[in-house]
Amino acid sequence: LERQVAAEGVIANAVDGAHAALGQFLTDAVTADTVGQGQDDGRGAFGLGRSLVVLQQRGVLGLQVRLRANNYDTCFASDAMTAISEARRHNPDLVILDLGLPAGDGFLVLERLKVNNLLGMIPVLVISARHPYPNRERALKDGAKAFFQKPVNNEELLSSIRHFLGEPDPSM
Repeated sequence: LERQVAAEGVIANAVDGAHAALGQFLTDAVTADTVGQGQDDGRGAFGLGRSLVVLQQRGVLGLQVRLRANNYDTCFASDAMTAISEARRHNPDLVILDLGLPAGDGFLVLERLKVNNLLGMIPVLVISARHPYPNRERALKDGAKAFFQKPVNNEELLSSIRHFLGEPDPSM
């Protein structure tokens, strides 16, 4: 039984490593295809807002590729403490925050961002698989600009990102 548990741990680590490597490969591929298409005005690699996306490892890949395809410079963190550290390091224009983070949940990150003089004005969009009540109300009360229930509608999320970054809606 101990060998089986150890083997399952090794397999889980290998799968997570492969997932991370694939995510980086796809990010690099999307970045290589879009570099040079935007004018750099200091607000991110492509001239648009920098979006710090804070999610658990699983589920990051699709959102990361989607954001890169829409010319957003992204940075990811897989737990609450790393998320706070990355936000301080990158000073993003927008944070997409998953409430289900390990090592302190998303509410801890939201609280720490909002009390920080440099980061407190950054718009935070919250996503969650948790029951919307009372989490939506608490997130908005704690300073989030929007709350999205998983599974997230990508078009609604992108529209909200554009809105809070002050970007025009391309469909208009």
